[in-house]
Amino acid sequence: SSCAMLDAPLDHLLPVAEALHILEFGELRKGSLRLTAAGRVFAKGGRDMRKRLFAEHLTRFVPLAAHVLRILDERAGKTAPVQRFETELEDHLSHAEARQTMWTLVAWGTYAGKLGYDHGARTIRAVRQKA
Repeated sequence: SSCAMLDAPLDHLLPVAEALHILEFGELRKGSLRLTAAGRVFAKGGRDMRKRLFAEHLTRFVPLAAHVLRILDERAGKTAPVQRFETELEDHLSHAEARQTMWTLVAWGTYAGKLGYDHGARTIRAVRQKA
């Protein structure tokens, strides 16, 4: 079957493939990407189911996400400046890489319903999950 993504430039496809691999929705092998069972469920699922599965995989397979959420949960207001985590990441990454990593995490966490972001204050907060 044809896929509109196949017409996208390679530099746009590689981050998508890497994200699928990181989140355990896909397996990269010898230059090809195959969806895992969870990836196939994600691809065929409805919006709410996709968000739930994404949130589960984000906290399970992305150690930085679990770390950030743990720190936020320990704070009374469930918030922290993004800079707090960027500084921590700069022990291992350049400033630009740390910033990009946090932007990606905030975007993924927001999609998953786990994080909220205040652009003005540059703070992130843990979102209380519905029971």
